[in-house]
Amino acid sequence: MKSSDLPTITAMLRHHPWSKEAVDAGEIPVLQKMGVDPERRARILLEDMEAIGFDWPIGATPCRGQMVLSHYEIPGSDFGQLDDDDVPEAMKGHGSGLNWGSLIRLSKACEIGREYFGRSWPGRFKKQLLNPKDHLAFIEEILWLNLWHGITDLVYEAKPFESIGCRKHVDWQFKSCDLPINLEIKYRPRDWMRHVDGPDFNIVRPDYYYDVPDKFPEKIPGTLNLVGVSTPAPVDRSLCERTEIFLRSHPTIDGILIWSQSSKGDSPFEIHSMSDRELIRTLFTGGDIEDAAHIGIVRHLLRDRDERRAYRADEVPALLEQLSAEVKGMRWGDSNDEPS
Repeated sequence: MKSSDLPTITAMLRHHPWSKEAVDAGEIPVLQKMGVDPERRARILLEDMEAIGFDWPIGATPCRGQMVLSHYEIPGSDFGQLDDDDVPEAMKGHGSGLNWGSLIRLSKACEIGREYFGRSWPGRFKKQLLNPKDHLAFIEEILWLNLWHGITDLVYEAKPFESIGCRKHVDWQFKSCDLPINLEIKYRPRDWMRHVDGPDFNIVRPDYYYDVPDKFPEKIPGTLNLVGVSTPAPVDRSLCERTEIFLRSHPTIDGILIWSQSSKGDSPFEIHSMSDRELIRTLFTGGDIEDAAHIGIVRHLLRDRDERRAYRADEVPALLEQLSAEVKGMRWGDSNDEPS
């Protein structure tokens, strides 16, 4: 990105998302609804990306109807491998959130980065921002900082359990309204298959939270151990039930917050917790219009969609029955907690 791109990027942010029908109907774009100056946001984005040598191509792509979405390409992403028969089907997806990034989301991450890290932003995070395989996950980590009231004492990649021999880090450690929180963020781009295929053909597998438990070996009194999950798929029955099973099996984790980028409800966020749901809700802002307006996957070139859906359709009923049995067994087992 170069300073000469300022008019173009300003226009992209000003009209995001753009469609002829929306303009004709007098609809107000996202940033304008928020009272955000798109030129100021574009200038911040350009200054920060120039500072770290970010030069990935930007563009605008038509999707459904007359809608046009701005994006930037992520060269070297694991996704978009359409012509490689040796990679898993999940890696053949192509589009926003996979091998494309959202300019509006990146610009907001820059604004948040400046707020919390001052002069050390973005240089301190150059490695994360320029790593094509980790870039989108890191943007999600930054965006989650915008979702809490009264953040203080912020630490990136903290090791809250080092005193008991655990050297694994969590993404964020901070206080929200003076309450200590350990927060681990997980981005699940492979969920595009659940988004595209739908819950009748694809459900959440048992290993969905495989990389979380080791982060939280202990419950610290007076501290919340939380997980934030960003997913391009809706929060469907299988994800809710798998999350409940996971929380009941791992009592050192106080809650899981899910940010669905294709939510069909009033809010893109859901809070799951065995006992601290209301406390978490008090500390959590629930995001703003810009967070709720994010458009996730815009297109995929799916050569084997019908074959895959047919295969999954045969499996899903038995998997859902097994999942429900697990949930019922845990509800009527040793725990006296009510499901939330």
